[in-house]
Amino acid sequence: MKGTVMKTETETRWGALFLMLFALTMSLPALAAESSLSGAEIEAALAGNSVVGVKDGATWRQTFEVNGRTMYFAESAPPSNGKWRVDGGSYCSLWPPQGGWSCYGMTGDLDATPPTITFVGASGDQWPAEVRQGHQ
Repeated sequence: MKGTVMKTETETRWGALFLMLFALTMSLPALAAESSLSGAEIEAALAGNSVVGVKDGATWRQTFEVNGRTMYFAESAPPSNGKWRVDGGSYCSLWPPQGGWSCYGMTGDLDATPPTITFVGASGDQWPAEVRQGHQ
């Protein structure tokens, strides 16, 4: 046929594969590029701000004062008052009547919109959250 371009079966398959991969990547949410946070990055992300996350289907929120005080709010539980600090590259918290500090590794993507962080416990448990400016 004049003016008609016939594609080979291989070209057609490659084209279909390309379109499927393109559609798949466009439909996926942006994957978080979280990496380990330094102590300075943890301090900058938390001090004066709050984080909001969901664990086991329940929403939780935690506020972080510049002076080291913190409050934890969870669904169907009274608020908890505690203290927080950065020790090296770890986030640490103290929740009375607990007798000692518990420290967690922290990863994050502080350039994301909104910024994200993940608290990582010694057992490998993870608590992902979004960073909110101030105490939202």
